[in-house]
Amino acid sequence: YKPVRFFAWHINGCFSINRIVDYVNYLDDWDNGGQIVQHLGNTPISFSPSVVLGNDFTFTPLKDFNISFVTKFVSKQYMDNSGDDTYCLKPYSYSNLRLSYTFHFKCLKDWELFCYVNNIFNAKYESNAWIYTYSYEGVKGYDTGYFPQSGISCLGGVRSGMGYCGDRDRKS
Repeated sequence: YKPVRFFAWHINGCFSINRIVDYVNYLDDWDNGGQIVQHLGNTPISFSPSVVLGNDFTFTPLKDFNISFVTKFVSKQYMDNSGDDTYCLKPYSYSNLRLSYTFHFKCLKDWELFCYVNNIFNAKYESNAWIYTYSYEGVKGYDTGYFPQSGISCLGGVRSGMGYCGDRDRKS
């Protein structure tokens, strides 16, 4: 969507329901050895969020200079296929800032100078995890590990295509 020359708004989203029809869970039995079989039926697939949304506001205050503010939202995700709310990652959202300027040369491909400021609001979130469940003394137990994501980080660079001005005019 581009209501004016210097501003563009891009949005995207994914809405899904991802299920296992007849899920069977195997719980390690520390008391007797072997495994306890649990028929859990219709359960959500692990690490499959039901909602993912993206938003991108891009401003072009000067020719070839862009400022973009990009936000992403990911809904709750289960850490395993049991569908147990005890074992899930919380919904999260983060925003990035992107600055870029493109240089045009007569006999070279265009060059872009860019700078990204990722997670600009320093959101604290985990995008992945692991879980191990077991039964000990007749009680279900679990161990988990989480993978926290980076706080504010910056990345800058130069992007260029390869070739000379003769390549620019050639038709494929």
